[in-house]
Amino acid sequence: MIPIRLIVVISLLGLPVTASAGYSVSSATVADPLGPDVDRLLSVFGSASVLESSPREGLPESPRSADEDTDTAGAPANPSWSDTDSDGLDDRLELSLGTNATDPDTDGDGLDDWDEVVRYETDPAIADTDGDRIADGTERRLGLDPTDPDPLASPDEDGRSFSADSDGDGLADELERRIGTDPLVKDTDGDSFSDGVEVYASPRILPGADPLRKDLYFEVDAYHTVTVNRTALTRTAEFFASAPVENPDGTTGFEVHFVVDETNLTTLSAANVHNHETVIADFDRQNRGYLYIFLTESVSIGERRVRASANYGRIAMDGREQSDRLYVHEIGHLLGVHGHDGPGVDTYETSIEEYPSIMSYTYLNSNHTVRMATGDESPKSNDDWEDIRNRFTRWIDTSGFESHSGEVESPVSSRVRAPVGSVRFAHSSTSSRSLTLA
Repeated sequence: MIPIRLIVVISLLGLPVTASAGYSVSSATVADPLGPDVDRLLSVFGSASVLESSPREGLPESPRSADEDTDTAGAPANPSWSDTDSDGLDDRLELSLGTNATDPDTDGDGLDDWDEVVRYETDPAIADTDGDRIADGTERRLGLDPTDPDPLASPDEDGRSFSADSDGDGLADELERRIGTDPLVKDTDGDSFSDGVEVYASPRILPGADPLRKDLYFEVDAYHTVTVNRTALTRTAEFFASAPVENPDGTTGFEVHFVVDETNLTTLSAANVHNHETVIADFDRQNRGYLYIFLTESVSIGERRVRASANYGRIAMDGREQSDRLYVHEIGHLLGVHGHDGPGVDTYETSIEEYPSIMSYTYLNSNHTVRMATGDESPKSNDDWEDIRNRFTRWIDTSGFESHSGEVESPVSSRVRAPVGSVRFAHSSTSSRSLTLA
């Protein structure tokens, strides 16, 4: 059913309230010919083709995810339409709903405002509509109902779960069985984030976290003269998405998430990695499971200038040197491929044929396709992926998710909106890349 508040808003925009206040938007509703009440609705949302395109479960896709006919980026071809954030909702409608017309996901719950208003009947201004501590977008992804509070996800008045939690991950055993995680293993996918953290901290703190797939998070900060190369980050995420690393859901690869945070820093134009604490001075998420990338004008190890340096959970990189090749190389170090692992790692001692890996300086400085080695190439080769499988969690610190009582802190509230302001750039191998406002 279309929420009553939506019909009232339409009336405020000059459209009369009719029997459509009880209208059910279903596959029958969007069939041709359209009824007069739906036509009025379309006059607010746009052309009929928007509602008819790519229906899921009989309902329309968010126009932001459809192939719209636009004159310029984010500007619909319909001249009567004013939709600043391209989420499919007219700016006037967003004003009446109390949503942010410049942010397609006002409450930061992982669902576009259009989907919340038109498809799911969740509140687009509140991250957790049903108040069960799980964000609406996370509930949809896990197969739960974001409009129906799940007692297995909500604590009782004393803060205790309604059901047993055998592994102490903050999720009731029955809820874990429902979403597919192991009720006897605290971290089902083995990525250092407990199942409870991946459910409760998504998407506000851990956008796109999946308790059945290995997630890697990076906070990216930059000196004000450096431009973040998002294309290089995208290609890097795609590379690790194809990693031969198994996940509990039967897939392989890492889900890599880059959160671009501060890009106008005015301190530390030259980073000497011997001064580690200075390099990570603006690292805001270091105990929330994130690794760190700091882009600046120059990087040195003592007196020696370098393109980049990776250690202790952070990468310092000369912003002019950004490329997917260098990102993969340095991230490979953070995930466990070290110089002492083989004669070719961080040296020119092996040929491309002997050790065909981006972890070799010989290969890094070539034009060959970005890849890592499996150890089968020659006696001088290193099994990079085996090192990563065994060591990738070394620098991931998730201690910030535990409160003094030992319970997992919930990042969402049914009464408090998610923060708005920082740019979030996240890539998923199973969905389209997105650049959104958190």
